[in-house]
Amino acid sequence: MTLGDLIPSHRIKLELASQTRWQAITEMLDILAHTDALGETLLLRAHSALEERERSMSTGIGDGIAIPHATVEGLPDVLAAFGRSKQGIDFDAIDMRPVKLVVLFLVPQGQFSQRLDTLAVIAKYLNRPAHRSALLHATSVEEAYAVFAKATDSL
Repeated sequence: MTLGDLIPSHRIKLELASQTRWQAITEMLDILAHTDALGETLLLRAHSALEERERSMSTGIGDGIAIPHATVEGLPDVLAAFGRSKQGIDFDAIDMRPVKLVVLFLVPQGQFSQRLDTLAVIAKYLNRPAHRSALLHATSVEEAYAVFAKATDSL
């Protein structure tokens, strides 16, 4: 599985309305819920797990990137969504700069190595200035998806 497989075009939103990390997490989970990837029970579990993870330490990793993630009991497979905020989101990031690119992912409970591998691949990919720039300047969902589809690292 690659980033293009993990983040299909129907789970990409280029105009996040959120101003805080808590709003962003909810908005990103809504993307997964609206694509039928999460039912109500899993949505509640995911929200709780993400909130708990975020309270322990912000997932804003700097350079305008946040990667909220958590393990969720009963989740059948890894799920992810991508969102972009042109105005920036206060994510309490490590560099204290606003976050413009958010990749939220969920992993089935008990798959710790999958969680670390997924986090590493996403962080490595988004840490490349060319990839960040392409996502920041994408004019359509299809264009943003094409950036992820070019990723070759396997999860």
